[in-house]
Amino acid sequence: MNLREKQDLLISTLLMFDNWPDRYTHIIELGQSLPEMPVHLQVPANRLETCISRTFFHIAIPEGRIHISGSSNSSVPAGLIAMLKETFDGISLSEISRNDIYFHTRSGLLENLSYNRRLSLEEMINKIILLA
Repeated sequence: MNLREKQDLLISTLLMFDNWPDRYTHIIELGQSLPEMPVHLQVPANRLETCISRTFFHIAIPEGRIHISGSSNSSVPAGLIAMLKETFDGISLSEISRNDIYFHTRSGLLENLSYNRRLSLEEMINKIILLA
């Protein structure tokens, strides 16, 4: 799947739930399935500055393709990392540079997050964009 298809799938998955409490439950469940982040990557350079919780986000680029790992001691940030992992893992830097990142605005996610979680999501997305 390409980046647009992955974003559209994420949007349709979120919107299949009738309300935001159910969407948050889905996001939290995604976070529970997030693979453990290696301890050697849980360093200050990978810690999100905007997140109140202890949240780490790392991007590797083997063979020019994004690979995301992360962890959080809070369930919603962990779910946001899992969403980004599902959406961006395996996508090439060139594909990211050619496409808009829109899942967070078109799904209504950004406007339904708390201020700090919104900043954290934007920080993670910006880290991806800056690499492309």
